[in-house]
Amino acid sequence: EAKPSPPPKVERAPEAKPSLEIDKSKIKIQVLNGNGVAGEAARIADVLKGSGFDIQAIADADYDAYPHTFIRHKPGQGDIANAVAKEIEEFYPALLYSNLSADADIDIVLILGRDKKGGLVSEPVVDKSKARIDVLNGNGIAGSAREIADLLKRNGFNISYIGDADRYDYAQTVIR
Repeated sequence: EAKPSPPPKVERAPEAKPSLEIDKSKIKIQVLNGNGVAGEAARIADVLKGSGFDIQAIADADYDAYPHTFIRHKPGQGDIANAVAKEIEEFYPALLYSNLSADADIDIVLILGRDKKGGLVSEPVVDKSKARIDVLNGNGIAGSAREIADLLKRNGFNISYIGDADRYDYAQTVIR
């Protein structure tokens, strides 16, 4: 009776580390400040530029209180988004989203959120005097609109009108 021969001895090659070659100079990035900290987008753009990325634009996001940092990228470019996330991980954790159009001029849109590691450097600067506020009495209690307007003025807000609301039966304060 023949005995089965032992399987051939196979030597394993050393495990190769995947090498992801990205030409950073060809990656077009837009950095948007979504946390309200003055100069933060420029600071992070400098970090990315120093690593070789092509910074196309630095601007404020449409909102200055994004809770998280987002990296938006084109479909199939998750490896590029991961490379950007790696560059900023010391400063910000980032959530990756493949929701840029494949034909967008920009490869990556980085939106900085309020999740900066170590906390925000400073709170967003808000110029309260630029907001125009109308204070309307909606509860029928004489002087309540004036009292609230005075409180807001003392706190730096610009009160443009004090008067009566369209009715006096509002159950709670309405801010529009």
